[in-house]
Order: sequence, then structure tokens, then C-alpha cells
Amino acid sequence: MRKIVTSQEKEKKDRRNKILIGIILVILMVLSTAGYAFFSGERENGSSEKITYNGINFVRGDSGVWAFELQNIQFYTQYNPQETANIPSLILRSPGDYSGQPLFFLGQSGARREIEYNLRNIVTRSQEGCIPGYEKRCSNETPIKNCSTENIIVIEESNDTRITQEENCIFIKAPYENQTLVGDAFIFKLLGVQ
Repeated sequence: MRKIVTSQEKEKKDRRNKILIGIILVILMVLSTAGYAFFSGERENGSSEKITYNGINFVRGDSGVWAFELQNIQFYTQYNPQETANIPSLILRSPGDYSGQPLFFLGQSGARREIEYNLRNIVTRSQEGCIPGYEKRCSNETPIKNCSTENIIVIEESNDTRITQEENCIFIKAPYENQTLVGDAFIFKLLGVQ
């Protein structure tokens, strides 16, 4: 059997429950606000990693991309120059060699996207291009270019990791999973960072 409850006792119990729920909500609001303030401040102040390489400041933001500035132009790479320092590179090119010229690519990969994005302010345009001896890798619509007169970057999958130059052609060779790393090495060599 149930105990008979008077209206006063019922009101007292309801008031106590409302006060208890109110206190719990206030505590949750205070804790969530404090947690947000504590953790968001920590993320803003401690999330970016910074290094200095050859006098150039590199900052990695929340997205994981490294940013650096040269001659008032922002550049963005997946890797920093410390991570690419040991990649063999035999190139004698500078940004001036690409300035105001089209840039042709043979090969698709993260390296191409990285190079294309970072040289967008230097070259007039970038597009597919093919060179003699590589026709099997190209579609019928891809224009054949010449290393002696055109700027071409050839990205090849290889067990070897290196960057070489033949006339105006740059050859980036690396296992597929390391091609962006080697592409960043090319960017650093071209810009004089390394």
C-alpha cells in the first residue's frame, strides 16, 4: 500500500527536486564553460609548432601544414626542410627560371599538387606535358614538350629517392608514398631554403 501524501509534502518534495536539478544544471554550465576556456586556450597557444631553418621561420598550424614566407610570398608544405634535408638533389634552377613561363607536369601525385600550389604566383600556368621517351605514360591529347626549351617536372614512382635535372626538366623520383616529401625538397631547393 502507498502512503498518503499531503499536498504540503508533495509541494516540498517537488521544490526540493527542482532545486536539486537547478543546482546540477548550474554546476554543469560552470564546468563546461571552465573546460572550454581551459582547453581552447591551450589549443590556441600550444598547437602550432615552430622551427627556424637557415633563418626562415616555419610554423605548423592546426591543419598540419607548414607555412613560411619568402619575399612577402606565403608558401605551404606538408614537410619542413629538416625532414627533407637528406634527399639527394642535383638541380641548378631558381624561381627566376620559372617566372612568367608555363610549367608542364608529367605525372600525378601529391608532389605535383604541392609544387603547383607553391609556384602558382611565379609561373603563368601549369598543365600536363609529355617528353620524348615517356609517350606511353601520356594520353594522345597531351602535348609533347622539349626539355631544352620548356620547364617540365617529371614525377616518377621509383625505389630510388632523388631529384635530378636534365636541361630544363626536373625528375622527381621516389616511392609513391614519399613523393610529396621529395616534392617539398624540390620546393626548398628551388627557393634557396636548402
